[in-house]
Amino acid sequence: MHNRTKRDNNNKHKLKNAWEKIVLFNQKLIIPALVVLFVIIILEIFFPPANPNVLLTFQIIDYFIVAIFVIDLTNLAIKSKNARFFFQNYWMDILAVLPFGLFFRVF
Repeated sequence: MHNRTKRDNNNKHKLKNAWEKIVLFNQKLIIPALVVLFVIIILEIFFPPANPNVLLTFQIIDYFIVAIFVIDLTNLAIKSKNARFFFQNYWMDILAVLPFGLFFRVF
């Protein structure tokens, strides 16, 4: 039984280390992601793409950017003291990752 507990603790430690590496890498992507998102928004407003391939490319990039923010938000949730603290302090972050674009495309 002792070996199983030791193995489980080792796996938890490896998972925690992997998550920390993901978070550190993700934090380096946030500023560039905001810049790319800003550029795409400006391009879509002033030069609406007619080519479906360009639109698809913009959507794929947008989904990657949302994924970056979801990872960041997940990290904030894990590090929060409790759920109430998380929702009181990070409600704007939660709204920022909701896919409003999908909602408006449906309607």
